[in-house]
Amino acid sequence: LDKAQAHTKMIQVQAKDVMAPLVILLGCNFIVLTCWTVMDPLTYTRLELEGTDYWNRVIATTGRCRSDQVEPYIILLVTINFVALCLACWQAFRARDIDSNFSETRFIGFSLASILQTFLSGIPIIAVVRDLPDALYLITTFMIFVLTLVILMFI
Repeated sequence: LDKAQAHTKMIQVQAKDVMAPLVILLGCNFIVLTCWTVMDPLTYTRLELEGTDYWNRVIATTGRCRSDQVEPYIILLVTINFVALCLACWQAFRARDIDSNFSETRFIGFSLASILQTFLSGIPIIAVVRDLPDALYLITTFMIFVLTLVILMFI
């Protein structure tokens, strides 16, 4: 045990150590979203639903913002943020043995695992209900609530 402690050294995390990944991740997201906005902006489209009344008037319509080539941007954004989440989970796992008096790694790990679980269960549900506006709104609202709750609850 003494030999193991002799090889370890105390590391103090500085603000610059945290700023580099933050700036890189924020920059990547900003670049992808800016390219999406410039190259293929979202436009609001209203569609008529099936069914008419007695005088042949449309009964209901639905509208949403649409883009012609949404898939490449969404895939890129999900990949960037999923890789960042997996790297953060891996770092939290590596730091799991640090004494809890000196770190909050356990709580950060719980928070990251909950975020990962929310994404892994929520994204397939969103893919299934994407054509049902009420269900899509409800699932998206629940996901945002759960994500903010686990971040605020554990940290």
